[in-house]
Amino acid sequence: GLPDNNPGSCLATDGRFVFYIGSEYHAGLQVYDTDLLQWLPRGPEMSARHRGGACQAVNGALFVFGGLDGGYDFDYLNTIEKLVVGVGDEVWTNLELNSWSVLVATLITGRGFAPSVRCDKVDQNLVYLVGGVKGTEGNWRGEWSIEVFDVDTETISLLSDTTRQQREDATAVCFRNRLYLFGGCTYGTNSNNCNLRHWEVSNELFVFIPTTAPTPEPTRSPTSTPTDAPTLHPSSAPTFPPTSAPSDAPTTSPSSAPTFPPTTAPSDAPSEPPTSAPSVSPTSLPTTTGSPTRYPTRSPGALATRRPTSSTAITTDDSGPDGANNAASVLQIALVFSVVMAYLMK
Repeated sequence: GLPDNNPGSCLATDGRFVFYIGSEYHAGLQVYDTDLLQWLPRGPEMSARHRGGACQAVNGALFVFGGLDGGYDFDYLNTIEKLVVGVGDEVWTNLELNSWSVLVATLITGRGFAPSVRCDKVDQNLVYLVGGVKGTEGNWRGEWSIEVFDVDTETISLLSDTTRQQREDATAVCFRNRLYLFGGCTYGTNSNNCNLRHWEVSNELFVFIPTTAPTPEPTRSPTSTPTDAPTLHPSSAPTFPPTSAPSDAPTTSPSSAPTFPPTTAPSDAPSEPPTSAPSVSPTSLPTTTGSPTRYPTRSPGALATRRPTSSTAITTDDSGPDGANNAASVLQIALVFSVVMAYLMK
C-alpha cells in the first residue's frame, strides 16, 4: 500500500519512476520504482504542501504548479517549484542530495485542481495548465484561462484561447496539436455543478510554418534512390577520405585480360631474315684440291691489269694450317693467271 494517506496529491512519471507529490497533510515526495517494484526512501519536502496542485516530470526534473498550502481556508498558490531528480538509477542518489527550489516565474492566476498537459512543439517542451479553481472557501470561482509554461526557459505565458466553460477537477489531454477537456466541476456566483457531462476541444495550439530558405549545406552527392531510414546526423565531410598514396595491397579485382597479350603462335622465322645473296660470291672455277678456299677469288679483270715480272718470286709457307692454305691460294692464283694468258694469246 501507500506509505502515507495523501489526499490532494498529484502524480507524475518519467516512464520508470512514479512521483507522488504533496498532499493536504504534508509537502513531501514519495517515489515508486516500477523496475524494482519498491518504494524509495522519502524525498525532500517542498516549501508548501501544494494540495490540488498540478505536476509534470520533464527532462529529469519535477515541476509543481499552484494548489493549496493546506486546507480549503487558504488562498490558491501561484508558485512553481522544481526538483532535479535525473534519470534512471541516479534518481536514488539525487533524492538524498538535491532539494526543491522555487522558480522566479509565477502563475499569472493562482489556481488549483487544474489539469496539466504536456503538448510539445518541435523545439520546445511546453506544459499547459487548463482552467481550475481560484479564490478561498465561500468565494471559489472557476477559471477560464489556459497558461503555458516553457520548461526550457522556465517562463510562463497566457494562451489566447480559453475554455468554453469554467472547469476544475477536469481531465485533459493533448492530441494532434489540440487540447481536449472532459468533465469536472463548475463554480459560479449562483450555483456549483460537479456533474458536468460536457467536453470541449481547443483551437490549434500552434501553427507549423515551413522554412522559407533551403538548408545552408545541401546534400553534396544525393543518391538516386532514397533510403528507407535517412541518417539522423549526417556528416559534413566523408568518413573515410581517399588516400593520397597508392595502397600496398594487390588489386582485389584484377583485370580479366593481360595488359600485353601473347602472340597467337610463335614465329618460325629468325628475328633477322638472311640476305637473298651472299655478300661475297665464290669463284666460278673449282679449286684443284676439291675443297673451297678460305679467301674469295678476286675478279679476273682485276688480275689482268697487273702482270708480274719474270723476277717476281713467290714464296709459300707450308708450316701449319695457315701456311697450307696460303700455298693453295698461290697455286690457285697462278692457275688463273695462266688460263687468262692463254686466252689473250689466241
